[in-house]
Amino acid sequence: MDIFRVVDSRNSLLCLSGVYDHEYIYNPFIREHKKLPNCNELDVNEVVYGFGFHPATNEYTVIKISYYPHVYYVPWCFHKSVKYGYPLSEVHVFSLKSYTWRKLRGIILQTS
Repeated sequence: MDIFRVVDSRNSLLCLSGVYDHEYIYNPFIREHKKLPNCNELDVNEVVYGFGFHPATNEYTVIKISYYPHVYYVPWCFHKSVKYGYPLSEVHVFSLKSYTWRKLRGIILQTS
């Protein structure tokens, strides 16, 4: 594994964030880790993570909020000069049980 930071822990599992925007779930007792699949549709600028456990469903989840605080220019559309004049954000939730990300739609994040 690369250099990483500990996002949070639940029931002996660690949620880790890698330097290059990779997320991992790590079990230090058996020394195994799983790299989570990529979920971002856009290049990441700022990211905030959360890690939780839902006892009723016995499910671990990772919440990833990706935020683009500046005017975003789409790099693959130079000929069109596509731009958005507002901050963009994406919120994704990863389920360790189904091993999939889902994007939460209709969430607008504002900063001061």
